[in-house]
Amino acid sequence: MVETYGRRILFQPPYLQNATDRKGPYSVNMFRQIHKLLSETPYTIIGCLALVLILLVAALDHVTGYEISFSIFFLVPILIAVGYGDRRMGYAASIASACAWMIVEKISALPYSHPWILYWNTGVRLTFFLLFAYLAAHLRANLFRHRQLARTDSLTGLLNRVGFMESAAGMFGTAIQQRNAKTIAFIDLADFKRINDIFGHEQGDAVLAFVAKEVSRSLRRTDVVARYGGDEFAILMPNTNSSGATVLLEKLYDQVLEGLRSSGWPMVGLSIGAIVLDRGDVDLAEALHTADTLMYRAKNKGSTGVIIESVSQRDTGTLLRM
Repeated sequence: MVETYGRRILFQPPYLQNATDRKGPYSVNMFRQIHKLLSETPYTIIGCLALVLILLVAALDHVTGYEISFSIFFLVPILIAVGYGDRRMGYAASIASACAWMIVEKISALPYSHPWILYWNTGVRLTFFLLFAYLAAHLRANLFRHRQLARTDSLTGLLNRVGFMESAAGMFGTAIQQRNAKTIAFIDLADFKRINDIFGHEQGDAVLAFVAKEVSRSLRRTDVVARYGGDEFAILMPNTNSSGATVLLEKLYDQVLEGLRSSGWPMVGLSIGAIVLDRGDVDLAEALHTADTLMYRAKNKGSTGVIIESVSQRDTGTLLRM
């Protein structure tokens, strides 16, 4: 599932990724837990949290007096607003921080040589806070773009192997916890090498892009599809049992094969191997290996075809279509 520009996925430093899976020093683990908690917090609560932190910093600044400055700590709620909210929330937090600082200064009744100095200092701090929010939002957007590029295949626009594994791991874990059936399938283009040898790699790229488009069009929005490498594609279909997988994959097989023929590539075929996981005791690596093995079985039986097996029925029968 390709992620879109949203606040849940952009602001994630490398040391906070896979927060529940990685081990490390206590302080790092604590920050991971905080990051996970904030990532799951509703948008409005993030705004309220930022406002509460701004008021807390202002109160500390007032209590400690003018000799100890707390202005730099206003950056914390601004960073939270940008990182777990959005750019507009960051700008709002910047304005609120500058106003809170000015109110504290007025209450303290510090002796300025001219009254306008207070407003000048407020303007300087506001400019600094707004600039900080802008740079943080810009960094957030760049992190998102780089992450998308690292997870996306440039030729087909699908997820690449890294992106597929990342998305599948999350969906696979959820499916196991809920004990829902799910299906993993591999697709290999039979005789694809002939396209490159006869017509050149440009036509080969066109075939891959066409197949990627047709496969995506044949599946549901909840399914994850990726170019796994070379001329292989991987699919994860959550909440899909044997009968559902048979219907979806046979439809996909017919649609892609007919499209290839009508587009002038009749020599290219499809080999599909799929494993239906209707038990919760099979991990992702084992499922991928099994689906890959079934794909090669389909390929070896006649270059093209579909083989679908169920984990609970592997000893009793195989759904096979050649």
